Amino acid sequence: MFNYVQVSFPNSDVAPKYVYYMKLYQDRYHHEVAVIQFRDWDVDYDTITNGSPINFTLNDGSSKKEFIGYVDTVMPVQSPGQNMTEVTAVSASYKMKTPRQTVYKEMSVDGVIQQIAAEYRFNAFPTP
Repeated sequence: MFNYVQVSFPNSDVAPKYVYYMKLYQDRYHHEVAVIQFRDWDVDYDTITNGSPINFTLNDGSSKKEFIGYVDTVMPVQSPGQNMTEVTAVSASYKMKTPRQTVYKEMSVDGVIQQIAAEYRFNAFPTP
């Protein structure tokens, strides 16, 4: 079943081989959240931590969904005969949805857009 899921961690040299379980939560007006359990993965807890980038692709043959996000938590799930690692990830949009209040004084709308885009390392091309 999970031959349809390909997961990568851009900051890690050791990629997981087996996806045992995966659930993708997609709710209106909420961030996408993925919970993935990997089997027999020698995870490097110094490399895969909160904020590490994660990419995965779901491909069932008829449709394809790409997820780009960040790791929220990494937890070992171990019991006799079971060696799992559970990763919870949040979509990349969560950084922009964090509540905050900023007052921009003496700036044009274009300037505000440019400043916000630069803060999140995006390119913006506002047109008046």
